[in-house]
Amino acid sequence: MTITVATSKLIDTLTDALQTADDIVGGIHFATQRAPYKSEPGDTDLLVATSTDRYTIGHTWIPVDGDLIPTVWPVESAKTVLAICKSLGRKGDEHTVDIDATAAPPPEEPTEGEHPGWTVTLSETPALFDSDTEFQFHAHAETRFPTAMVHRALSGLLESKEPPEPSLLTQWGANVLAPLVAVAKRRKQPIRLFRQPLTEAHLVQIGDTWLGVAYPIKPLPGEASEEPSVEPILTPPAGAVDELREAIAEMKASGVTVTVDNPRARSRRRSPTPPPRLVPNERAAAVPQEARRDRGVAATGMG
Repeated sequence: MTITVATSKLIDTLTDALQTADDIVGGIHFATQRAPYKSEPGDTDLLVATSTDRYTIGHTWIPVDGDLIPTVWPVESAKTVLAICKSLGRKGDEHTVDIDATAAPPPEEPTEGEHPGWTVTLSETPALFDSDTEFQFHAHAETRFPTAMVHRALSGLLESKEPPEPSLLTQWGANVLAPLVAVAKRRKQPIRLFRQPLTEAHLVQIGDTWLGVAYPIKPLPGEASEEPSVEPILTPPAGAVDELREAIAEMKASGVTVTVDNPRARSRRRSPTPPPRLVPNERAAAVPQEARRDRGVAATGMG
């Protein structure tokens, strides 16, 4: 089975896939699928690359011509292919390469039931380029990659053994954020993180052809999870506290009730009074809207 792919697109795909790849879980899973691509009508042949380092999952796709049987590329082989493609890509934006996969010869001492893997060949498209550039390497069979688990994770179907407790804290390891930042920086797109109700794992979207999953760090028992455990070391400007008190007094005079949730919770802290939550009462309703706006309070109150 052979595919023809734009060299520049393969460079981008390998660059992103390597960010989340690890040989411990096989490497990078490659396969072709027919599916919609951006705004193009109908379905398109797509080369799909998926990788995971156990803490993050990356999943991306590009248009190709042809079919490629599922193969799992070792990380070092993928890096070599990337280096070759970067060299070939200097020949122009229209440059393409062919990727072919054939069954690898069985090992001298085969293990019963184990697939021997695939021999993958990368070459310049012979019909367009007169070149003998070729690189062959051994790729694993699909069974070396946790395809089922990754599919569940990307589909938002993961469930933790115990439902995650509601918390304002989400802890991220640098090793988890680094590949996301690298992909987002190359694509010039924001990182969109989506919480899930049944697991701590977050779905991630970067642009319109990259999906992923990121696993945060669970807080240790007793670790602060509602607010930072340290305070700012910054002296407030002179008169700032007095100005806040005057503003609150003026709002009360206008009929706005000032309340503070759990007022004793921060009594041990030395920082200024936390920002109040303002709730309109019946007197506030009688104050003309224009007057309240003059005082910086909208008609529906501030929350």
